[in-house]
Amino acid sequence: MPPEQYAPSVFPPPRAVAEALRYIRELTGIPCIWKTVTCWQQGDPAFSEDLFHHCNPFCVAVKEDAGCLEKCKFEELEVLFSTIERERKPYFRRCHAGVIELIVPVIYLGQVEGCLLLGPFRSPKAEPGIPNKASRLLRHLPKHEQERMTGMQALLQTVASGLAGLSSISAFKQPTDTRITKAIAYIRGHLEVPLSANEVARHCGMSVSRFTHLFTQLTGLSFSRYVIELRIEQAKRLLIDPNNNKAEIALGLGFSDQSHFSNTFKRITGRTPGAFQTWVKQHSESHGDQSAPTVA
Repeated sequence: MPPEQYAPSVFPPPRAVAEALRYIRELTGIPCIWKTVTCWQQGDPAFSEDLFHHCNPFCVAVKEDAGCLEKCKFEELEVLFSTIERERKPYFRRCHAGVIELIVPVIYLGQVEGCLLLGPFRSPKAEPGIPNKASRLLRHLPKHEQERMTGMQALLQTVASGLAGLSSISAFKQPTDTRITKAIAYIRGHLEVPLSANEVARHCGMSVSRFTHLFTQLTGLSFSRYVIELRIEQAKRLLIDPNNNKAEIALGLGFSDQSHFSNTFKRITGRTPGAFQTWVKQHSESHGDQSAPTVA
């Protein structure tokens, strides 16, 4: 699969995310971007750069300064998703340049899939140290007003809930049966060990025949395919960090050995794990500021 056609197997479909972002912008008049733990949006034709980068004049001016650019990188790479994983709810972030963003996580079956970022908004005063050009542009940003923010937060939460329900691993279907939701949660929690439909069916109090039929009907994937997709998706998350050992990733995700892992990974994604890491690194370097794959 060529790089530009790559798309992960769990995250909401790119076209739906792009449409949602444009809808929010039209409705609010405020830029809204998408951040996720992998970088599919950078290679998808549905995504223009302003849907995953801060391209407003203020942020562009801030990032013209090398020191400020490094601070942007740090906040994107080290702070954003660690905060989302910890808080797991909407919050307002004041960045190093003194402006404010509304951040709403997209969570599907307990897994953070990405987040919506609305803004930036100007706060009472800018932080010292930002470029003079950016300081002059600050007044053009919309003002952070609590009453208005309440309505925008409600809007973004509604959109985030809708996007979470469009996870491509479920063939754009939401599991409406609580037994299947319970099964998926169990699968997510046991990816490191061999899983059988019999075991998960027992966990859900169902016969295996009824379970496998209902599972496929509600998720759009067979039980075995679903488990593989989840394992490969988690592998992508782990491979983004070049310090993670591929053999340990393989064993930690229930593969018999690294060869089995590599063959399965290539069959699902079109790349070997090593080629995936290389591609991620190239995208990180070519997009420089905010687009490192862990957050951009």
